[in-house]
Amino acid sequence: MTLSEISPPSSVVGPVRYDLWIKVPGDDGVDDPGFTVNGLAPPREGEQIVFESPRGTVSVKVEKVAHWFYSTADVAPRRAIFVDAVADKFCYSTVRKLRDDVELEQWTADFPMLEPLSP
Repeated sequence: MTLSEISPPSSVVGPVRYDLWIKVPGDDGVDDPGFTVNGLAPPREGEQIVFESPRGTVSVKVEKVAHWFYSTADVAPRRAIFVDAVADKFCYSTVRKLRDDVELEQWTADFPMLEPLSP
């Protein structure tokens, strides 16, 4: 166990890793694109998150934040944060492109704080 896993809560923020999964309303039966965000704090439900890139801007509204904790029998990481978000209408086409692994990898490469996830 590391110090960060047993430390009491602090008022200092970051760094926080969370997996962000993005839905396009009405696109049922398809995999949602996602990526890991290395941020300063986890988002809250209802917050807006915007990623501006020459390859396309992605703007989402956070729908759900889930904190998962795993026993010491599991391998690290023993905790994870999963964020579900809904894309804003103007960026549906960009989000749909990110369902392709190559597109997702190229798009996230524009952001040093992002890592692509596979569904």
